[in-house]
Amino acid sequence: TLLQDFVNKQVFKRKKGTVSTDFSRKIKGEWKDLRNRIYKFDHGTFLTYREGNTGAREFGNWEWLDPELTLDFIADFRHPIDNERGRMERWVIKKRSYQELVFINQNSGNTQTLKRVR
Repeated sequence: TLLQDFVNKQVFKRKKGTVSTDFSRKIKGEWKDLRNRIYKFDHGTFLTYREGNTGAREFGNWEWLDPELTLDFIADFRHPIDNERGRMERWVIKKRSYQELVFINQNSGNTQTLKRVR
């Protein structure tokens, strides 16, 4: 639990270590969307930041149930997250390769593309 300004309370949920799977090995690394937002995926966890900025802006856990990738945002340093519900994004993967990930964001309905950075 982290207290910010002695007023706003934010609760962090620790992710248990996840085993390396075929999908987690393929997605691991840094990806960039068209708005220069960087997603850094690891085995079961992720963080996001803007290119040129230092430090994570958001982070959380991800889960893969083919073809859906669920991002569970634990902390967002720009907008407070409700301690009970958090925020989730559900992506339906349409195309995946080592260099590119195309998905439909179920929250917005928009098709988006991530390109591998490294």
